Amino acid sequence: MKKSTLKKSLCLFGLAAGALGLAMTAMPQNATAQMKDFGGIELTIATFPSTWEIRFREEVGPAMEKMNVKLKFIGGRSDEFLNKLISAKGSPTFDIVEITDHVFPEMLEGGFLDKLSFDNIPNTQFLNKAMYNDYKVGYWQTQQAILFNHEKFKELGIPMPTEPEDLLHPKLKGKVIFPSLTGYGAVSVITAIARKHGGDEKNIDPALPTLRKFSAQVHSFADFTPMSQAMKNGDIYAAFSSGGSARRLRDAGVPIAIHHLVIDGKRGVPSFGYLGVVKGSKHKEAAEAFINEAIGLEMQEGIFVNNGTIPTNGKMQAKFAAEVGQEKDPFGNLYRLLAPETIANMYYLKFDDIDRRAWGKKLQRVQVGK
Repeated sequence: MKKSTLKKSLCLFGLAAGALGLAMTAMPQNATAQMKDFGGIELTIATFPSTWEIRFREEVGPAMEKMNVKLKFIGGRSDEFLNKLISAKGSPTFDIVEITDHVFPEMLEGGFLDKLSFDNIPNTQFLNKAMYNDYKVGYWQTQQAILFNHEKFKELGIPMPTEPEDLLHPKLKGKVIFPSLTGYGAVSVITAIARKHGGDEKNIDPALPTLRKFSAQVHSFADFTPMSQAMKNGDIYAAFSSGGSARRLRDAGVPIAIHHLVIDGKRGVPSFGYLGVVKGSKHKEAAEAFINEAIGLEMQEGIFVNNGTIPTNGKMQAKFAAEVGQEKDPFGNLYRLLAPETIANMYYLKFDDIDRRAWGKKLQRVQVGK
């Protein structure tokens, strides 16, 4: 993709800009695994549909084509992919899987992920070590927030929202989109509501009454693509999504404002996404080459510029930090939070405390109005 010309600034993980700049000059511009001809194999990737497939095809596709690898995509969510792996009983139908934090423990416990060979993924040198382990490599980050059409709020006399319950205002009935309760995007919102009312990741019961109100009042439980279109059309006035989504909506002409979620007094709730190789894949080495390109400069810049997510590659974080620092809504709120002191003080969800099956049973009842 066409490269933007941005000044280097602070790294997402808090390294001083000067020190980071010196370190980067000693690093290669990118670390591509040794090109190998994989003989025209077809690699199947289970990931988010639509724009994510486009990003992979445009940013990773050329390098894989040089390695004589064809790409096939299966669209869906991580929890859906987990169910498919369970159903496959050791005979997976895809080679690479999109992993979000809330399903990783089950994927690992189920033995569905193969141990990675990092000799084939040299770009991990540009990642914070907390962003990858033997079974997953992080390639995107989002920060969940309340997005709202500030012109509509002003027109209707609705106060600017500062917490999830503010979107239960009677004038917003049918005009709010809540993320799918089974998706990763809902975890931070549910946790924020639970903790406000005395619960936490282990106990979401205190959040259920509020979630029932949302279920009865929101337009639909949906993900980014329908949310984006609905807000562009003026059918929806508010949603829970990421700061990157807000920036994209702003660029599309929506009068968007943002309030980052706050939990226990900490502003910002990050969510991470990873890629892993499915155990039983016949194309492990090619899959690792794909993951290496996913954390390379082209893909990392592509997801930042076009998808609005925050890169995990430190070189791209440094490149874009200065520009992100200037991206604010009309009220001076940053769309994406990259200041080191802010990152350090965010609320990091305790995914180890989440029993997804227990959550699922309770949230299913919420969705059917019980």
